[in-house]
Amino acid sequence: MKKLALCLILLFVSMPLLAGATGIGVGIHGGIEMMVSSAEGAETETFPAIGALVDFSLPGIPIGLRAGGEYAWKSYDDYKVTDIIILLAGQYNVVLPGAPMSFYLGAGGQLCMASTDIPDSEGSTDFGFLAYAGANYSMGMMGIFAEVGYGMIFSDPESVTNIPIRGGIKFNL
Repeated sequence: MKKLALCLILLFVSMPLLAGATGIGVGIHGGIEMMVSSAEGAETETFPAIGALVDFSLPGIPIGLRAGGEYAWKSYDDYKVTDIIILLAGQYNVVLPGAPMSFYLGAGGQLCMASTDIPDSEGSTDFGFLAYAGANYSMGMMGIFAEVGYGMIFSDPESVTNIPIRGGIKFNL
């Protein structure tokens, strides 16, 4: 959790340095993360999630970058599971001339740090990929967005498929 907070602080501190050269959007979102293990007989687990994102793009160029962090959790009767997911992705923006609505596609790598509050249990840090698609409705300096993704987290001994469904607001600086 401390690493995620440090990464987000460094990202927000560096934004004024990049603002003159790039188009920056900062947003917060909420949604769900559906996780499906590749183990035989595995069930789908649904985690509520909250997060933040930063989009970087050069004006007039449809390709940009996204950095984001997400915190997902699920409480059971006697323990709690938490996931912290950090994403770095390339994004292709489809802007409709004169329309407030735009669409985007993205793909990139993700780092998933999972842990439980069970005594003597070890957490795990695993890498994966995520592809996503979304729509943004712009209202001047602010916009609302919705997106869905499909990803794979490569953990030992099996992999986990994650399907995030998110919605939120983004402020364009």
